[in-house]
Amino acid sequence: LPPALDGLRVLQLSDIHIGQNLDREQLARFVARANAERPDLICITGDVIDSARADMEAFLPILAELRARH
Repeated sequence: LPPALDGLRVLQLSDIHIGQNLDREQLARFVARANAERPDLICITGDVIDSARADMEAFLPILAELRARH
């Protein structure tokens, strides 16, 4: 990375699979652990939802708790 990005803290969450394989409490723990790292930037990659029946209205407010400087 260029010197201007030296020290940049990037956190990646991947393959969360919201739906039948993840409950809200688990996601809340993931978000708390991610925030505890105090990242500058958060990237969410991979499969976020694993079912068209996933109750995203219940999960999206939890994801909205993710915090990063940028």
